[in-house]
Amino acid sequence: MITRKRIVLSVLVVFSLLLTVLSAITQEGRIVRETIYSPSLEGNLLGDSPNRAVTIYLPPSYDTETDRRYPVVYLLHGYTGNHNLWTGGSYISGNILHSMKSWLNQGKIDEMILVMPNSYNRFRGSFYTNSVTTGNWADFIAKDLVEYINSNYRTLSQRESRGVIGHSMGGYGGVKLGMLYSEVFGCMGGMAGVYDVGEFISAIQNPEDYAIAATFTDWTQFYSSGKEAQFSWCGALAPNPDRPPFCCDFPFVYTDTKPKKVVKVQEVWDRFMEHDILRDSQLTFPSFTSCVLELFHRQRETNLKRSYAKGMRAITL
Repeated sequence: MITRKRIVLSVLVVFSLLLTVLSAITQEGRIVRETIYSPSLEGNLLGDSPNRAVTIYLPPSYDTETDRRYPVVYLLHGYTGNHNLWTGGSYISGNILHSMKSWLNQGKIDEMILVMPNSYNRFRGSFYTNSVTTGNWADFIAKDLVEYINSNYRTLSQRESRGVIGHSMGGYGGVKLGMLYSEVFGCMGGMAGVYDVGEFISAIQNPEDYAIAATFTDWTQFYSSGKEAQFSWCGALAPNPDRPPFCCDFPFVYTDTKPKKVVKVQEVWDRFMEHDILRDSQLTFPSFTSCVLELFHRQRETNLKRSYAKGMRAITL
């Protein structure tokens, strides 16, 4: 005979199991914040620290399924931004935790680790490019950071389980790093990135802004000029240690004639084109699990969130 005590016990067990299931469904991942030393950034001419802040998202099951390993997506922020945009900025309505929880519950993605490095420098953006002036930011992401994450977190080691994506400057970086380090990343993507550097400078930026920037002689002018992006591009793509204090060359300058004219410096322009994703033959599209590109410079927030979800979903588990 089934006693009342057994019925109550059975109800409590079922209720306990139900709470466990509901907890698993609604559970968020967690954020870890670290500072990581990067040998690739040591000795840069801007004096930026090689110790870089990194935000890491760990999925809900990370602390309970201790034998499980996870794919990794590296999220690259845009110009003037930093790693904090992913947890308190405007990219994804304030916090990557909320977006990941929603995407997981909707079945749009599977559990993964997210790595969000701080790539802000004295020029207000690194463009994720190796440069004697700004430091080797590409190597920082693809070598130093990947090695650290693989050594300290339970990751899947094959390239097919590792992706790199980003927005704006990070969109450029995501595609560029994916192409340059295809042995490291099996998926790449970018949104609102500059993939045609020449067209971007000619059609969106003003070449005269580069000529104006080329006349500056101290950092006070830099901080009050509104030309920071020009310096950031030049420091990344056309470094020149022999031109302090900014240690870079400019693709457009003023002539010495009166009236002054803006002229292209072909040698510097050619160096820029070496980093042009759509023009440089050395930057090729290898075989990827997925490549996600959004070419429009301005997108609604919902489209931005869809692009990240699409890129994350492409990672092989």
